[in-house]
Amino acid sequence: MEQLGASILIDLVKAFGITGMVFIIWYFSDKTNQRTLQAYRDDMTKVQTDNHKEVTDAIASGREEMLKVLKQYQADMADQRRMYENNVELVRQVISLASDQKDLIIMNTRGFTQLLDDVRGNQFCPMVRLEKKAKGEQG
Repeated sequence: MEQLGASILIDLVKAFGITGMVFIIWYFSDKTNQRTLQAYRDDMTKVQTDNHKEVTDAIASGREEMLKVLKQYQADMADQRRMYENNVELVRQVISLASDQKDLIIMNTRGFTQLLDDVRGNQFCPMVRLEKKAKGEQG
């Protein structure tokens, strides 16, 4: 109906009248609007489907990334736990060494005390013992 000649339009107006022509024009205009609306709906459905696929892919990708991050975090936490356990074992060993060192220091102190007593009493040197006897009783 886009390129109708003037004579054809006049014949149509005579056959259908003005009201009939209005309805015919409205009918064809409505058909054009329906085709346009259907094309719009089809385009929007395609866009929504594409967007849904992109969003779904993005969510899946994000989920995969999040799982990687969580696995790395779990591994880091396991490493940190092992370090704390190793530190506890190290502290126990240091406490054991300190206890052994304390015992060794006590034994050395007793030994040096005995040595000091022996040196003061001079019981092992024969010259000192003879000298003490010659001078008299020593205390």
